[in-house]
Amino acid sequence: MVSRFTSVPDIWKSIFEKSKQPILLLSKQKIVACNQAGVDFFELDSFQDCVDLHPSELSPEYQPDGQDSFTKSQDMFAKSKELGAYQFYWVHLSASKKLRRVLTTLTDISTDTQEIFFAQIASLNCHKPLILSLAGRLNTGKHKESIAQPIEKSIDYDLLHQHKSAIDVSAIVSKTDVAGRITYVNNLFCEVSGYSRAELLGNTHSIIKHPSTPRSVYVDLWKTIKQGDVWHGVIRNKRKDGKDYHVSSTINPIFNDSGVITEFISIRHDITKLYEQENILLLKNSDLETKLGNKNKLIDELDTGQYSTVAIAGIGQLSDIQRIYSHRDYLGLIFNIVDFLNKQLVDGVSLYRVSDNQFAFLFKEGGSTDKFEHWCMTMTGLFNHRTFLIDNIRVSLSIKLGLSCTVDDTCYNNASLALSFADKHNQTVSTYQKNDNLQAEIITSMAWTQKLTQAIKSQSFFIFGQQLVDINGAHYSTEVLMRLKENTTSEYISPFLFLEYARKAKVYDLISEIVIKKAFDFCFSTKKRISINLEQADILNDHTCQLILSLLEKTSCGELITFELVESHSLDLESKRVLTFIEEVKRHNCLIAIDDFGSGYSNFNYLTILPIDILKIDGSLIKDIVHNEKHFAIVKAIVAFSHALNIKVVAEYVASKAIFDKLAALDVDYFQGYYFDEPSCLES
Repeated sequence: MVSRFTSVPDIWKSIFEKSKQPILLLSKQKIVACNQAGVDFFELDSFQDCVDLHPSELSPEYQPDGQDSFTKSQDMFAKSKELGAYQFYWVHLSASKKLRRVLTTLTDISTDTQEIFFAQIASLNCHKPLILSLAGRLNTGKHKESIAQPIEKSIDYDLLHQHKSAIDVSAIVSKTDVAGRITYVNNLFCEVSGYSRAELLGNTHSIIKHPSTPRSVYVDLWKTIKQGDVWHGVIRNKRKDGKDYHVSSTINPIFNDSGVITEFISIRHDITKLYEQENILLLKNSDLETKLGNKNKLIDELDTGQYSTVAIAGIGQLSDIQRIYSHRDYLGLIFNIVDFLNKQLVDGVSLYRVSDNQFAFLFKEGGSTDKFEHWCMTMTGLFNHRTFLIDNIRVSLSIKLGLSCTVDDTCYNNASLALSFADKHNQTVSTYQKNDNLQAEIITSMAWTQKLTQAIKSQSFFIFGQQLVDINGAHYSTEVLMRLKENTTSEYISPFLFLEYARKAKVYDLISEIVIKKAFDFCFSTKKRISINLEQADILNDHTCQLILSLLEKTSCGELITFELVESHSLDLESKRVLTFIEEVKRHNCLIAIDDFGSGYSNFNYLTILPIDILKIDGSLIKDIVHNEKHFAIVKAIVAFSHALNIKVVAEYVASKAIFDKLAALDVDYFQGYYFDEPSCLES
């Protein structure tokens, strides 16, 4: 067992092994050997069970004087090293959790190369009260020092241990001296704070102080306990990892026999979960910026049955303001709006903020629907005729309301639908239960969602093509068009009827990718020039973009493909994504066209900023060009402007020879329409 200490004579090995007193050998304050008496004393299976343990690990957390075992053992090692040997009272803890009172003699027998301590343990459990007077001196050959130590008289240490253990299990305990330096912490304190005992002892509680806790709290705390009174309160602390925790604290001064404060003991309980639950409830039910009830709170209130009507208010301009102005300016405007809306409330009406740019009003039961509608009209009228200040600028805002009087769990959703209807049809107030058109729109939208989803699964989308010809009628290219095949009638449906529903149903991207793949397959197999329509939404979709670029790489068909950018959907000239996409496809020798030019608000900057190869004039200008002089003049100007920039021009909707002749006279480059070709299926 002690073979590692080769300098110890055999006679000492024999004494070590045969001694009836427990003996420990320690190196670097860790147990390296234990005799059989020690194994029996600690109720171990073998001496290996205690090897490499610190002696405090075979002890209770604290000693009878209140000092924790680890810290006190450090002092005992230091005393032994200083005096050569030191004798002291100790309490050990056996494997079966029995407290063992002992008198320990710790002797420093270190060599020049190795630190070694020899510990002899004398059991005192037979002494029932613990009254022992040791006077005398231990002669070590190096020092002669008094080793007498008083021990507490008539202490029922077992009972004390049980009491303190009960507190330690449930409470965070610490002690400080009168200067506030920590002299004791229990395990729970270390666990909750994240600091080790070594990091805490000798430090002050400022190590866990949270910067947000007001200084006045600590001023009141110290004033109270220094006067000898007990302080109670809740303190927000900070763990070592920076996380918050909250404790309910009781700090009690401890007096000596002369009535002088010698230390402070603090007993705390962790109430972090209570605070978290309170914060969760706050987050769940309140808008943190305006402190109004939020959507969750609104739904909860509706569930109580106290309310019969809800109105949701949308302020469209707030989205743009939120993007343009700083968050501080935006919040200032929100607070002004809330102040205005609060002033308009009448008895039985409550205000909520259900999203960044939407508010809601709840109306208690008892009033008529007409009364609520009248209040909504009055309030929106006042709102829409006043201005609000933001960043020293007066702005006009418009509010729209969706009202629902359905007393069921669809009330909120119905109000939202009514608001959508009001926004779409430019109505100030729309009431769900009186709006048959709204209900019909909802049913239609749901039907299309189901039909489009099923069409994707059943592969019911097909590509059609319509030719573009030159002035001599020779084929130049084929525009790829999308069609949906109706399974019951086998008819093909134009995207004009379903594209908006596809966007609402979030399936537009899937349909677009189907058409793009089929268009590339057609081009690759026939080696014919084609054009593919793209919206900005396609370009901004990463998956769609990657699909196009990978197909260009795979098929090497770039020189046969023209991408038509739909002008009517307002291309963002500032978008780097759009410019980057154009540059990437042009590296594959693709052409870029602007489609539907002249529809709505046309931006001639497209022609100067973007590398455009082809411009397609919208059919609304072409179809009556024979009789409409203004349209003729506009088309003439567009053709001249385009040719000056070396851009080819395509005229759509050429339905007759008269239209063709008129356009040919203007030097239009290519023509498309029923006069030359009707769309036909490109798939066999």
